[in-house]
Amino acid sequence: SYAQAQIEPRATGIGLRGSYWDMNSAPDRIVITDYQRYHAVEGGGAGGWISFFSRTSENWFMEFNLGAISREIESVSRFDGQDTRVMTVVPVLLGMRYHLFSPQNRSNIRPYVAFGAGPYWFADIFVHEEYWDEEEVTINSKLKAGGYAGGGLDFMLTSWFGLNLDVKYHFVDFNSNSDFSGYEYGLGLQFMWGKYRPARRN
Repeated sequence: SYAQAQIEPRATGIGLRGSYWDMNSAPDRIVITDYQRYHAVEGGGAGGWISFFSRTSENWFMEFNLGAISREIESVSRFDGQDTRVMTVVPVLLGMRYHLFSPQNRSNIRPYVAFGAGPYWFADIFVHEEYWDEEEVTINSKLKAGGYAGGGLDFMLTSWFGLNLDVKYHFVDFNSNSDFSGYEYGLGLQFMWGKYRPARRN
């Protein structure tokens, strides 16, 4: 079957992924309140990532992840303008990925576990807009350390192209009770190159 196809393992790759980050402070649902000239919307956080990974041994890869996730906290429309508050997170993370299957089996289904750490940059952006006046933007930013742990599955369609599905838990401030900690669910594409050369055995 196709799930048992023989796919040549590669040494290096790059991934593009969309994700939803369920932060502790995010509501479990979208809340919409409507009045005659007022409405407010709260929602979860969504964004994208670019990842670079390189094989360091038979089952281990080093990975670098750069993300950008935004969560609309509030949007209020008035008869004379609009106020919008958005939280944006930019993580810069370095980690390791361990593939559970040896590359020798050449399966196109490749589960793995991953972990890492790095800085998380947060920007609280408030935009005050009046239709007959200039727009006012206020940005409050802070930098926090943190880490992640999780797992995923690569489904390779060819030796150089495949799909990626993963789940991570982000420990912002290395604290699971932080408002910004939570699960992240991702789906994306990956492109790989470079020939895998197994280590010589004596």
